[in-house]
Amino acid sequence: MLRKILKNPFLKELTFYKLLFFFLFMGAIRGILIVFASVFLLLSFFCMILLLVLSSSLDYQFVETESSAILKNVFESSNFTSQIEKFYPMIQLYCQNNTEYVFTVDAYTINIPCSVVIKGNDAILEEGIKNVINQIYYKEYDCGFLDCIKSTEVPTFLISKKSHDFFDGKFYIFLLISLALSAILFFLVEKKANMPILAGIFLALSSLPFIKLDILFSSLSNEMASKFLKIFFSQSFPVAIKLLIFGIILIILGIVFKMFKVGLFISDLISKITKKSVEEKSKTLLGGNKPTKSSEKAKSK
Repeated sequence: MLRKILKNPFLKELTFYKLLFFFLFMGAIRGILIVFASVFLLLSFFCMILLLVLSSSLDYQFVETESSAILKNVFESSNFTSQIEKFYPMIQLYCQNNTEYVFTVDAYTINIPCSVVIKGNDAILEEGIKNVINQIYYKEYDCGFLDCIKSTEVPTFLISKKSHDFFDGKFYIFLLISLALSAILFFLVEKKANMPILAGIFLALSSLPFIKLDILFSSLSNEMASKFLKIFFSQSFPVAIKLLIFGIILIILGIVFKMFKVGLFISDLISKITKKSVEEKSKTLLGGNKPTKSSEKAKSK
């Protein structure tokens, strides 16, 4: 290998010690790049999982389930339930000739089908909560994400579809970043079979903090704040478990690749392709310098 390098015109005049320093320097740079790529990949995985948890938790079905308890407390504190009990006979009378009963709570218009009114006060309260959550979630906002947070006093915007779409879009950005960093790390590491093991370890480590987030929320003294935060992280456990399993699968695949020397085969294949491209370029350059037949005849004359 060293003889082939010494035949290169650029390195021909270099001494052995200069070559040794050159290889050590290149190895050090490669090692630094591997460290940086690994750290950034770990951070990228963490951000990717965080955004996936947020976007998954902000699906409408989960928002409706988690925010119902909060709205129920709000309605009870605002005497909404007592008002329903008070006017329930009148509502029943109204429903004898109509299909739905319409009323307003703050800025929200609530439509209660008369088929629900027949079921009683609790059914009216439950349907009213569903109405309000639906209006909050699907409300149209004409501002950017950060501007909407600043402009709204009550943070209902955070549990809207706009927030879900924002986190979902950022998730795909970090997914592409993670794939790009994985590709860079793949070309930097000498043993290619180690790459699935590294990626699996980083993915598993990044998912671990999200498995026990419910313990953190349950330790909060403010019950309302705890319930509000749970809306955004209701799917942290299932998402983290899935990615933890995927990380373990990558580690197992890496071990299998090492056993069957798949990484060595890939490394040899890449080196052959690189060597072939270099040889083709050198042949092209040498071919351009070869004398033509006409020039040879001219010289002979």
